Amino acid sequence: MTKNSVLPAWLRTVATSLKVGLFSIHQTDLKSIYIHGSIAFGHFVEGSSDLDILVVVECDRSDPSTVKVVFESLSLPKYISGIELTTVSVHDLKSDLLLKPFRYHVNATASGVRYVSGEKHAGDADLVLHYEVARTVGIPILGPAASDVFLPQVRKVVLEALASELEWALQNEDWPYAVLNASRAQLYIQEGRMCSKLDGWLWARGSREDAKYLDAALVAYLSPRDTHGSPPVELPGYPQWALTYVEDIAHQIREAINLV
Repeated sequence: MTKNSVLPAWLRTVATSLKVGLFSIHQTDLKSIYIHGSIAFGHFVEGSSDLDILVVVECDRSDPSTVKVVFESLSLPKYISGIELTTVSVHDLKSDLLLKPFRYHVNATASGVRYVSGEKHAGDADLVLHYEVARTVGIPILGPAASDVFLPQVRKVVLEALASELEWALQNEDWPYAVLNASRAQLYIQEGRMCSKLDGWLWARGSREDAKYLDAALVAYLSPRDTHGSPPVELPGYPQWALTYVEDIAHQIREAINLV
């Protein structure tokens, strides 16, 4: 899945609506729009995956109320759990910091629209990984190839972003999410490439004798999620195994950061 022409019909419809809506917000400041995340990797799970979007503008002169109205008017198809969209400026893309600046973030679901301004925000470490994914597999809805827009991220910053992601998962005890993120983090440490959570799972289970725990994490992650995250894994010894697994890889990340 690399070109707009091969996107499913429902996604082409959403992409068209996004282009129209975002142009109404930004007018000629709108530069490009990209799909990243699970759809771009080809690992979209119908009904539970988000549609992840990155928008690039020359500058942001948008009105928050207008942004909310546009996204409240979008018709979300049953195939997705919601839209996660971040708008950044051309200048924002030049940042080499861990906490990336952004213009605004929108989370749109059937429950409503949440808008977060980046104006006084400390920055978002998740954007480091979003940029790496977009650069590698991003699908343009509008604009040039993603690899022409998103620069390679510094290895140390990527490692710090992966560490931040694991720290969040540990604090929230979403073990399936943590295990799969830890797996893809370990692949990045060893091979230097960003992959999906599913690719991380597949890579990790090929070299471990405790694959049943990895498989259980994947099944739970792919199951319907609620506001508390992934459903619990009903496998004896899983919580302790997951904690040990994630903490071990978190330690590997810290060691890798020190070597950079």
